[in-house]
Amino acid sequence: MVEKIENACPVIGKGIRWMKSLIICLFVAFATPAYAFDVEDAMTQIANQHGVDPATVRAVAEVESSMRCGVKNGASQGIMQVQKGAAKHVGVRWPFKTCNDEIEAGVKYLKLAIDRGGDGCIGYTLYNEGINARLHCSAYGRKVIRIKSK
Repeated sequence: MVEKIENACPVIGKGIRWMKSLIICLFVAFATPAYAFDVEDAMTQIANQHGVDPATVRAVAEVESSMRCGVKNGASQGIMQVQKGAAKHVGVRWPFKTCNDEIEAGVKYLKLAIDRGGDGCIGYTLYNEGINARLHCSAYGRKVIRIKSK
């Protein structure tokens, strides 16, 4: 643990602003990597629980929010930008309390879309347009495929 702090915080103890440096370094050493790891781990775990390819979940989250939890955009919320009606449809409480709730709602709704339209462009388009939309491939679906293949 000390080594992790020393690697992330080579300036501690140098200069007048050592407390500010310490706070920033502790954040860099612990908060950011742990958070990023937890999101990836949660996505994989929830995707596997619902029979959805984790790479697809990550691609949708990248398109929807650039992999950021807590994002609000109009009527949509969370890392997978789920709307209130969709969250209720899949049995997840709204508004979301945690990033885990956001992922859970998104994966469950994505599963419904894939079950109807297939694991490809049409299914991904249904996630974006609504699971009862007409079956077609959109630019959104193609973008998910492009990001998934990277």
